[in-house]
Amino acid sequence: MRADGRRIKSLDPLFAIIPHIMPKRYDAQVMFNTEVNYTQIRKYLNKKRNDGHNIGFMALFTAAYLRTVSHMPELNRFVINKKIFARKEFCVSFVVLKEGEAQEDTLETVVKIRFNLTDTIFEVSEKIDKEIEANRKQTTVNFTDKLAKFFMSIPLLSRFVIILVKGLDKIGLLPKALIDGFPFHASLFITNLASIYVGPVFHHIYDFGTTSMFVSIGMIKNVLNLNGEKEQIVPIGVVADERICAGVTFGKAFGFIKKYVNNPTMLESSPDEIREDIK
Repeated sequence: MRADGRRIKSLDPLFAIIPHIMPKRYDAQVMFNTEVNYTQIRKYLNKKRNDGHNIGFMALFTAAYLRTVSHMPELNRFVINKKIFARKEFCVSFVVLKEGEAQEDTLETVVKIRFNLTDTIFEVSEKIDKEIEANRKQTTVNFTDKLAKFFMSIPLLSRFVIILVKGLDKIGLLPKALIDGFPFHASLFITNLASIYVGPVFHHIYDFGTTSMFVSIGMIKNVLNLNGEKEQIVPIGVVADERICAGVTFGKAFGFIKKYVNNPTMLESSPDEIREDIK
């Protein structure tokens, strides 16, 4: 049994056979873009900052995604070795830019944060801010950095070690300590390209690990609405593994995500109920 997920055995055969037809994650990746109106969201974020809560848009989106997973657990599945699993926890990976002048290969690092499905937007924001602050310094070396350095420090054996790790992951024997350290084993990989003044991209989902969703947040754009009034929108690029759930489920899930993003006050308290995935 895998340390990070349990196999779902009650799937419809027509759905369960899809990973056999598309065994690689890049075979099954679908791409789509969406956007949210930032005009009203900005008022909410500014009000919360005045109240002492420094909430950013990435924290808001993460909280909305987390809340959606609390009642749509299908979004937190992954596929490995042609089998579909329900993830045992919710974690998000993202890139943190290092502060100050840095060499090209030390400009950034990757962190992974675990959240509880009961977390409110305030708790999500606090956890993200804490990790960013802890990893921004150039002298900081987190567990992911140490793992990468260790694997690449073994002369002539790094390729063998990586093949071994992939093999253990495929058959479900990869130790939990390594799964916890790898950013590629996450419910969601998110990148905030607005911080480097870039629009959203369709970033591939890695065939290594278990990440089924990659979200890219682009730079805020000024547009005119149908009434000729100026508004701000946030463009978002999404790449998803279509094997984890039906297309209609994806559509419904992102409808909920946008609803929560547009109504952040709904995220200020814990969900009334948390639904478990099917057996």
